[in-house]
Formats: sequence, structure tokens, C-alpha cells
Amino acid sequence: MNFSWGNEGGIPTPFKAFIMEQDSGETKNFKVGLIATIVLVGFLAAVASRYVLAYYDNFAYPYNTFLFIPSDHFMDFFNPYRFNQALIPYSSGFGIAYFPFTQVIFYLLGLVFREKVAYVVSMVLFLGLFVTLIRNYAVDSILNKFFKFQVLIILSFLSYPLITVVDRGNIEFGLFAFLLLFFYLYYERRSRWSFLFLAMAISTKLYPATLLVLLISERKYRQAVYTALTAVAITLGSYWFLAHISGNTLLGEMRLHIENLRIFAQAADTNNGIRFGHTIWGMIAGVNNIFLGNRFDLNAISSYYSVVTVLAFAGIAAYVVFLEKAVWRKVTLLIIAMIMLPNGSYDYTMINLFIPLVLFLNTNTKRQDSIAYSLLFGLLMIPVNYYYLINDVSISIFIYPLIMCTIMFSIMTQGIKRATAYNHSLGRLPKEHQVEATGSQ
Repeated sequence: MNFSWGNEGGIPTPFKAFIMEQDSGETKNFKVGLIATIVLVGFLAAVASRYVLAYYDNFAYPYNTFLFIPSDHFMDFFNPYRFNQALIPYSSGFGIAYFPFTQVIFYLLGLVFREKVAYVVSMVLFLGLFVTLIRNYAVDSILNKFFKFQVLIILSFLSYPLITVVDRGNIEFGLFAFLLLFFYLYYERRSRWSFLFLAMAISTKLYPATLLVLLISERKYRQAVYTALTAVAITLGSYWFLAHISGNTLLGEMRLHIENLRIFAQAADTNNGIRFGHTIWGMIAGVNNIFLGNRFDLNAISSYYSVVTVLAFAGIAAYVVFLEKAVWRKVTLLIIAMIMLPNGSYDYTMINLFIPLVLFLNTNTKRQDSIAYSLLFGLLMIPVNYYYLINDVSISIFIYPLIMCTIMFSIMTQGIKRATAYNHSLGRLPKEHQVEATGSQ
């Protein structure tokens, strides 16, 4: 049932999500209120604790901020901007893993704007798109205007993934925009051209290719093929463009990129590579580096991890294609897989979790699922680096992937139980009714 926050007396706050009547657990506003409460409390707790450590105990980095090194603000934007203006996108030795389409974007930005103006313009466009998402698809059903404004501000500006994106200036903001436009055109507008934005997302960073499984699961085989071919064309065209402006050959530019990918992968084995991350590999490297004293050679193990990762994703893909019916659960599994299974994936990539979060908010769910998944999504939206294991490597490298694994395990076990129960009930039907029941599933 739907309800209006305006029916409650007094000043409406996110905390009222906890005192609504029992059956409101299935409503969208309950889920939004609960998540907003977690985000607000998590943000205030993080800011307050860092303030005390910095100004009363005189602690320096990393204890004075829940973000990355303060002197390195926005450098994920400025570094590739400068390298591309110097026509050395892959010759910097920084281990830049960006795909060539990203480098072309930075080069074109440099033709129009100076670096600080380019950053501000990019962030204004990104934040405008993000606020529009929250306003139209998260808080849209809240009737009380004051409470609606509160939740809009909390979810739009206080979540940890968004703050991290703005702080780093990582091109993840562009990838998120492409994915958001893809989902909007694909589900809202039913546009046949939606594949273009998914192709651009894949061309920005490879891992959104996991979402091809979504198209396959919905039997959009032609769109999946168009997406893959367009992504290949954009990538090859971008390689050619970079080679042209830098005076390199096409193969030479590819080799430089592969070398940068190798440097990036090696960095993922170190403490500097796992900090502010949330991958399964980061957990393995953290245990080895911090608790086992580098007992194992991670370079040797990484090849086995790659095989296990491929097998794990194959299992997730099979589940999405053959068992899962709900869109929000499909997208949640694929987005989590794309940000948690790679060797290196950092906290700004969690901005992409807002896409399955919004789908979850707009789907009717059982009360216990509304509470459980709202809590889990909410915990992924707040900083949890309260205890540092070594240097600036915190317990967050374990907490975030464990939360994501919990979400995946819960979704898949529930889905398998549903399928098993359905098949069991189908087996009780007379044979002449089984084909009819299967066809109407």
C-alpha cells in the first residue's frame, strides 16, 4: 500500500521510516526513508569522527579524512587530461587502464576547456543527471515537500560513492552517465538505439560488457550483437585517433595500452593497489600482505584467480539468463559482478550501484526483503573505513565485498528456491497440464 509522509505529525525526517505501520515495509517510501537514514547517519558519523581525530587528537592522513590523500584531489581527472593534451595518453608510465575512447574524451575536452573548467563542467553535468535520477525515480512518490527535499539532498550529495567520484574526478562519472542513459532508453523509452550508450560505456571501461548478459536474458540478441560490434568499432576508431594525434602506429598504441594494463594489474597486488577497493582479489591480497606477511606469490596466484573469476561469472550469467525474472535482481547481480570480480576496482565504481538501487526502489518487494536489501544497499552508500590495518588500507576492503557477496548469495539462493518450488509443484500436475503451465511461467 502507498502512504504519504505528509500524514505524519511534526517535522518529517528520514527516521520516520522506522516508525511507520507494519505493512508499510512493502512501500517505496519506506525503502527510500530507510536508505536515506543510513546514508545520513553514516555520513555524519564519518565526518564527526574525522573531525575529532584531526582537530583534537592532531592525527594526520588517513585519520583526518575518509577520502583519498587530500593533496591528490581530482587527479584522476587532471592526470589523463594533461597526458592527452601532451599527446602521451599511454606513455606516462602511470599504469592508466582507461580504454582509448576515454582518452579521446579527455583530449576533446582539452580542445574546448582548460582543465579546471573542464572538471567543473563535467561535474555539473554529472551531478545534474544524478539529481534528476534521484528526483524522478527515488523520491518522486513522497508527498511531503519538506521531507522530499531532505531525502533528495541526502541521497544526491551525501552518499560515499558520489562524494568519492567528485573527489577523485574519475571518468566513472561518464561511464555511469552512459549506463544511466542506456537503462533509461532501454526500459523507459523502449528505444532501439539504447545499445549505443551501452557500447559507449563498454568503450570507456571494459567491464560494463557484463550487461550484455542482461540483453541475452531478455532475448535481445540483435541488440547484444549491435552493442558488441559498436563497442569494438568505437575502440578501434579511438586507437586510430590516438595513434594519429600522437604520431604512433595503431599497433604501437595498442601495445602501450596493454603495457599500462599490465602495470595496473601488478599494482592491484600491493597495499597501494588494494586501498579504497572492494574486490574479492583485494580481500585475498589483503589477507596475504597484511596477515600472512606476503607468504604467497600473488603474481602466480592471479592466473588461477582469473580462471575462478571467469567460472564464477559464467555461473552468475547462467542464473540471470535461465532462472531470474526480476529486472532489479538481474541488474544487481551483473553490476556487482562488474565492480567486485576484477583485480582492481575502487570505491568510486560503487556509484553504479545506484542503478540497481533505483530499480529496487521501484519494484514491489516483500517486507522482509524491503528491509534486508535496503539495509545492505544503505551500508554500501556510507564510508566504513574506521579502522586501518596498515597505512591507509582499512577494513573497508573486506566489508564492502562481503556485503555485496551477501546480496548476491541472497538473490541467487532465493531464486533457486523459487525455481525448485515451481518445478516441484509442476511435477504434481497431470501431464496434460504441465506443458500449459510451463508455457505460462
